[in-house]
Amino acid sequence: MSASDAASPQQTNRKKIDLSIIFAICGALFSLLIFLFMFKQERDASIQQFQVEMTQGAASFQQSLTQNTYSLETLQAVYQLDQTVDQARLQQTINSLFSRHTALKGMAIENGEISLRIADSTTDFIFNRSEVSEALIGLSSERVKTLTIEQETYALVSAQADNAELAGIISLNSVLQQSQLQEALGEVQFTLTDANKQVILAHDHTSLALDAMLSSSVQLLDQKWNLDITATEERIAAGMSFTPALFLMTGLLLSFLVASYLKRVGRHVKTLRTEQANLTEQIAETSWSDPLTGLVNKLHFDEALDVECRRAVREFSPLTMMLLKIDSFKEFSDEYGVEAAQVMLQEVSSVLKNSVGRPGDMIARIDDHLFAFILPSTNELVIQLAERCCETIYDHAIPHQASPVDKVVTLSIGVATMQPSRLLTPEYLLELAKQQLQEAEAKGGNQFHAFVDGLKEPPLTYNV
Repeated sequence: MSASDAASPQQTNRKKIDLSIIFAICGALFSLLIFLFMFKQERDASIQQFQVEMTQGAASFQQSLTQNTYSLETLQAVYQLDQTVDQARLQQTINSLFSRHTALKGMAIENGEISLRIADSTTDFIFNRSEVSEALIGLSSERVKTLTIEQETYALVSAQADNAELAGIISLNSVLQQSQLQEALGEVQFTLTDANKQVILAHDHTSLALDAMLSSSVQLLDQKWNLDITATEERIAAGMSFTPALFLMTGLLLSFLVASYLKRVGRHVKTLRTEQANLTEQIAETSWSDPLTGLVNKLHFDEALDVECRRAVREFSPLTMMLLKIDSFKEFSDEYGVEAAQVMLQEVSSVLKNSVGRPGDMIARIDDHLFAFILPSTNELVIQLAERCCETIYDHAIPHQASPVDKVVTLSIGVATMQPSRLLTPEYLLELAKQQLQEAEAKGGNQFHAFVDGLKEPPLTYNV
């Protein structure tokens, strides 16, 4: 045997060993790459789940804050409806608000005749604090102030009712406890800051997952606060499975498992994104709605009226504004109480909402007991709609024994239809509708009064 023949088997064995190692290393690296990729997918899904849950929590916090702020609007409405209300009745109304809104800790009313400060029984010390007295002094100009007393953060909110200054004290800690965020505080870092980045409310945590964050805005009257929520690593890890580790250990089944895993995770992520998009849309819609009736609120109404006036002029089509006011609303509130008046407003708004059906029509609540229709592309036939609204509310027969008009709830309606011209502006159309409403009220209510600009026959009519 020659030397070359003896060397051949050794070289062959060396080559086989080298190929085995290379194959093992390549297989291990490939499995590791798949593992890292899947780990990232699992983490992304967990982060997406966290963001969906925190979006719901942020919406719950905003809703809880809005409900407690609405208590001040309720007191403002009571004060405006009856400026002769005495201190005992105000105190009774405020105590009723305390029972329904547990985050509301105090109410203050200041005018020339009444100086009333009422605190919730659990925080009866609050008006004895100098911080609160100092904050209340300049509150009317700022409308919202925050302060911390004994590790409790409060928001001081002000409003005006004629010549009176109203102020409410809301415990932000209680608002947080009433929201869905309270359940997640052990797993997240929560920070609420104002427009100047000053911290209002915070819950710190360690070991944060900096790639799992959610920023949202919280509206309190005319102030917008920033809500930042960051998950802990434990929170993200808890939402992840052991699937990537199993894939790493079962490399022989890699192809099948990767395909099924990617399909499952992709479907799950898509579902979560859809849910988040729906929640975001619902939050946006809520910000444009009146909290009591669910109709369009005054802010959205003003914007829509400006858009429709411009469109009417641009498309050369008529535009109608209809104002609907509940007759003797103050007498109804005095006779049946504030809560019954709110229920009545909800019933009336539901009936009016069913009175219009065209896609472009809009109904809004623009004042306490004043509603408005924006009706594009209409002409004189719109008075039939006004007549139908009067009759429908009357036939609905909501009892109103204190009404001088009738013994049921009735409406006074002002209608103004204008043709496209330089005069067609939001201000002029609204003022014209107000004049017609005043005419209807002056004639005793439960009727409508209309102005229809008939200078040019419009191409479209309102389908009644």
